Amino acid sequence: MNMIRVLFKLLLLVAVLFVGIGLFLPDRARVEREILIDTPPEQVYPLIADLRQFQRWSPWRRHVADTRFHLSEPASGPGAALSWDSGEEGTGGSMTIEETQPPRRIVMRLRFGQDREARIEFLIEPAGTGGSRVRWRFDTAFGHDIFGRYVGLMLDGMLGPDYETGLRDLKRLAEEKHDND
Repeated sequence: MNMIRVLFKLLLLVAVLFVGIGLFLPDRARVEREILIDTPPEQVYPLIADLRQFQRWSPWRRHVADTRFHLSEPASGPGAALSWDSGEEGTGGSMTIEETQPPRRIVMRLRFGQDREARIEFLIEPAGTGGSRVRWRFDTAFGHDIFGRYVGLMLDGMLGPDYETGLRDLKRLAEEKHDND
């Protein structure tokens, strides 16, 4: 019986520490990656702002083979949306274009699961002679979600490699298209 009390107190201490530390963790997280592309912003922009084109280089298309995607019409401009569902609980979501400033900026709202939301922003700047610097940014807030704050500490390591893969694929696609024009 004494051992059970000690174990209970130890578990209680761990829970209190988990919550206590979690309250002091950042309530927001940002993941950001960028790449230089040897194509002008006017040719890179449609590959991001048109969700049909976005799907061609998105790193998540190949993650789950049985995921069903639904694309709105129109597929570009504010209000355009891409949604997905793999049939498993909590795996669906949507991405909606909220704001565009051709050929420099695209802002999207990402929703996944029942209550998760993030803001996605693409910034496209002229770089070098006829090239572009593309910055892909993910911002989310956790509010009072203690577990989410812990996830936020790992978010860069979880999303960063996918962002790098996606940007490399975007670069390849944009430069191939530019070479063929």
